[in-house]
Amino acid sequence: VARLEEDRKKDAGCRWRGSVAEVAAHLGGECEWEPVKCPNHGCTETRLPRDLLDHQATCGSLLVKCGRCAQELKSRLLAEHEGRCPRARIECPNEGCS
Repeated sequence: VARLEEDRKKDAGCRWRGSVAEVAAHLGGECEWEPVKCPNHGCTETRLPRDLLDHQATCGSLLVKCGRCAQELKSRLLAEHEGRCPRARIECPNEGCS
């Protein structure tokens, strides 16, 4: 099994070579070619470590705070929330009201 994992990584771009005793540590967080899961709760995306920061910047599951009420919510829901935020500023619907 360790040999299969090592060969798979080499085909993907990893040039690591080591002993069977070392492969677990390598695949357990050292390999730059081992996909990692996005840490944002609810996101199922996986990326290579070098691409993870780019994904996190646009991840819809990233927790953000509303700039008006400070409610914490997923970034993909922010635009919808801003339209109904209890602290959103609205104009009076009466004509001539200032």
